[in-house]
Amino acid sequence: MSVVVNWIADGGRIVVGGKLTDELNRTRFSKFLAELSRRGNLRSYTKSEVDDEIAKVSAMALESDDPHVIALARLSGAKVAITNDNKLIADLKNQAICPGKRRAIRHRPGKPEMPANSVKALLIQAQCR
Repeated sequence: MSVVVNWIADGGRIVVGGKLTDELNRTRFSKFLAELSRRGNLRSYTKSEVDDEIAKVSAMALESDDPHVIALARLSGAKVAITNDNKLIADLKNQAICPGKRRAIRHRPGKPEMPANSVKALLIQAQCR
């Protein structure tokens, strides 16, 4: 995922909030998130903002067990999501659940990555900044 790190270094932004913030802060990415925040490359939503959206999302027929991620995508309008969860990808692509143009990059830890030029093309095509 070095191409994503390079994209962030070139001005790309990521979004976090609520439960996702808690989950990421328990990983090796906590220091990385702090640095992104310091540099202005992190948009953080409050727990109450995410919880309000989760209440709406929870009433929908989700395939995944990640309403907090879907709520965050809906709040932020994120155009690219990176996950290894096929059910979450299906929910993110479902216009009834998560309206808007969105691409999903399937990241499989321990498996060969999508070619860097493909990831870069997706990020550019989505006009992410």
